[in-house]
Amino acid sequence: MSFTGFPMAAGMASLLVSLLLSMCAPPSPSPLSSGTASAGGITLTWTHEGDALRCRVQAPTTGWVGVGFNEADGLSGTHLVMGAVVDGEAVVSDRTIVAPGDHRPVEAVGGASALSEVSGTERDGTTEIAFALPAATSDAWSHDLREGTTVHLLLGYSVADDFDHHSRVRRHLVVRL
Repeated sequence: MSFTGFPMAAGMASLLVSLLLSMCAPPSPSPLSSGTASAGGITLTWTHEGDALRCRVQAPTTGWVGVGFNEADGLSGTHLVMGAVVDGEAVVSDRTIVAPGDHRPVEAVGGASALSEVSGTERDGTTEIAFALPAATSDAWSHDLREGTTVHLLLGYSVADDFDHHSRVRRHLVVRL
């Protein structure tokens, strides 16, 4: 009996051990959930990553762009994020709509901004802002933004960077995050 096949047997054993170990390894994280909603020339893309909802809003303007989230149909109570690029810098505001025509920074009504990872660009007549928000409700101005939640979405933009300037376009959609 020859041992010329022994190195091959050792290699097969090594492969078998590797396969068994990979089967015992913890599962890899599930793919990120993501989506896109568009209306009136405005596009929102989102991704759930860990405990955060990461968003990117783009519109054909050199003014502000905005997105709002609400559990109910209507403007009052909407968690609104507005952003503009001023002198090359992103200016993004975490706001709440108190009543139609009355939106305020959450800090002005006793809250704290939940925004993180804020950025923005303005190029070729298009403004884009990006930001992250906690997916779970954390205060009176936030809404449940976890994966699978249905929300009333507000998309809007203006021709001016001033957040008090009225929107040129405003659209309402219902989406499942």
